[in-house]
Amino acid sequence: MDNLTQWLSEVFGGLVADTFGMVVDPARRIFLPGLAVTLVLAVAVTMHTHRSEGFTGALRRCFTKRVWLHGSSRLDVKLIFANSFFRLILVVPFGVTAFGLANGVVTWLDGVRGIPNGSGWSDLTVAGVYTVVLFVCWDLSRYVLHRLAHEVPFLWDLHKVHHSAEVMTPLTLYRVHPIERILFWTRGIVVTGVITGVFFHFFRDRSVQLELLGINAFGFLFNALGANLRHTHVWLSYGRFVEHVLLSPAQHQVHHSVEVDHQQSNYGVCLAIWDFLFGSLLTTTSKSMGLRFGLAPEDQNHDPRSLVSALLEPLSGREAVDAAPAEAAAER
Repeated sequence: MDNLTQWLSEVFGGLVADTFGMVVDPARRIFLPGLAVTLVLAVAVTMHTHRSEGFTGALRRCFTKRVWLHGSSRLDVKLIFANSFFRLILVVPFGVTAFGLANGVVTWLDGVRGIPNGSGWSDLTVAGVYTVVLFVCWDLSRYVLHRLAHEVPFLWDLHKVHHSAEVMTPLTLYRVHPIERILFWTRGIVVTGVITGVFFHFFRDRSVQLELLGINAFGFLFNALGANLRHTHVWLSYGRFVEHVLLSPAQHQVHHSVEVDHQQSNYGVCLAIWDFLFGSLLTTTSKSMGLRFGLAPEDQNHDPRSLVSALLEPLSGREAVDAAPAEAAAER
C-alpha cells in the first residue's frame, strides 16, 4: 500500500510539474512570454481586419467565450493532462532520450570508422550547419509523419482526435491522442539522436546549435512569426510568394477545415517546401476563407467533446459516432 501511495504521489507530482512547466519552458509554444507576443499579434491582426471595432472589439474577438468555453476547447485542456500522464507512465520509465541515442550513435560510428582527426571548419560554421541540418530534418520528419497520419488508416483514426476540434486556441496544438503523441515524441528522439550523434562523431563537443532562449534559433524565429496563431481563428496569411517557403497560420487553419480537400493540404509545420515538392501546398490571401473547423459527421469516430470517447473510440475501428450538436462558427 505504501508503495502504491508513493507511486501515485510521484506520478501526481510529475503530472503537475510536466503540465504546468509548459508555460515556463521556452521550447513550448505556450511559453508565457510567447503567448504574450501572440496576443499582441492577434489583437493587431484583428484590429486591422475589423477596423471599426477598435482595440476593445479586437480583445472581445480574441477572448470570445464561444471559443474558449466551448466543449471542444475544454477537451483540449483535458488531453494536455492525459498526455502528460501517459508520457509519465509509458515513456519516462524506459529512460529513452535523444542524448542516450546520440551516445549510442557516436560509439557505433567511432567503432566502425575510428575517431576523426577533426576538420578545418570554424566553431561558428559547425554550429551553423548543425543548427540548419537539425531544423530541416526535424521539419521534414514532422511533415512525413503528419502526412502518414492522414494516409495510413489506423494513424488517421488516431489523428482524427486532433482534427475533430470544432474551435481552435493555442492549446489545440496539444489536442492529440496519446498514441500519436508517443509516435511524435519517438520521432523527435530518433531525429535528434541520430543527427546529433553523427555531428558529435565528426566534430565532438563543437556540435552545438545556435540558440535563442535555449531553443533552436530557427524554431524560435518561426514561433515569433505567429506560430501560435496556427490554432486560432485569427487569419494571418503571409501571401502566396512567402507561403511557398514558410507555412502561415492561415495555411494551417485551411488544413483544419472540415473540407476533405483542405485536410489533404499543408501538412508541414514550419517550411512549406515539402508541401510544394510533394504536391500538397495550398496558399492563401489576406482575405479570410470563412472556414469551418472539425470533421464532417460521416468522418467522426469519437465525440469531439468527450475525453473518454477521444481516448477509446479511435481504437475501436468504428467508422463514425454520432456527432455532437453543431454550433455556429466562432466569431471572426
